[in-house]
Amino acid sequence: MDRFTYLRSSLTGDALQEISSVELSAANYPVAWTALEDRYHNQKLILKPYLDAIFRIKPMRKESFEALSQLISDFEKNLQMLQKMGQNTDGWSTILVHMVCSRLDGVTLRFWESSHNSKEVPAYRNLINFLKNHCAVLQSVGSSHSVSADLKKPKLSVSHSSTSIGRCCFCSEPFHPVFSCKRFMKLKISERYDAVRRNGLCMNCLSSGHFARNCSKGSCRQCGKKHHSLLHTEMNSASTKSSVPQTTKRQPSEHL
Repeated sequence: MDRFTYLRSSLTGDALQEISSVELSAANYPVAWTALEDRYHNQKLILKPYLDAIFRIKPMRKESFEALSQLISDFEKNLQMLQKMGQNTDGWSTILVHMVCSRLDGVTLRFWESSHNSKEVPAYRNLINFLKNHCAVLQSVGSSHSVSADLKKPKLSVSHSSTSIGRCCFCSEPFHPVFSCKRFMKLKISERYDAVRRNGLCMNCLSSGHFARNCSKGSCRQCGKKHHSLLHTEMNSASTKSSVPQTTKRQPSEHL
C-alpha cells in the first residue's frame, strides 16, 4: 500500500492518468507498475536521445581550451548515460575514435596523430586521456597569455574617456584643448562647471587624468583659487583674494 501511494505521488500528467483507474491497494501495486512498464519502458526510445546527442556534437572551429573541454564533456556524459542503461560501449572504441577525431581542429588532430603510432588503431580511452591532458595544457597556456596581455595593456585614465579616443568630450570633433572648443565657450559659467565635472576633468587645468588637488598648474588669474579662469565667477573672488597671494600668475598658454 505504501509503495503504491508513493508511486502515485511521484507521477504527473499522462503517467498518473495511466494508472488512475487502478484501485489503490497493496495487491494492485504490481498491476500499476506493469501498466507503466508496458507504456514507457521502451529501451529503444530511451537510448535514442543520447545516441542522437553524440552524433550531433559539433566540430571544433579552432584550438581552444573551451571548445576541447566541451567536446570531451559531450562525448563522455552521453556515453556514461548509455552505460548506465546497460549498453556495453567498450566495443564501440574504433567508431568513437573516428567520431572524436573528425570533430577535432587541425592543430589538435596533428598533436594527437604525432603522439601515438598512427599505424595502430588507437583505443577511445587513450584518445580521451590524451585530449584531457592537452586540454589542461591549453588552460594553463591560456591563463599565462591572459596575465601577460593584462600586464602589457597601457593604463588609460578612467576620466575623460572621450579624450583617450581622440575626440573632444564637448563637441565630439577631433580632439582640441578645451579652451579652444567653441561649444564649451558658448556655455554659461555654471554650465561649464557642470560639464567639466561630468566629464571627470581637472577643474584647474581642464585636462584628464588627475584632479585639482593634485594639479601642478597655476591657479585662476582672477582670484588665485584652484580653478581655471574659464570657471571663475565673481561670487568667489572676494572670499579668495584675502587668502590667496596676489602675485600668483598663470602662463597665457594654460588659462585664458
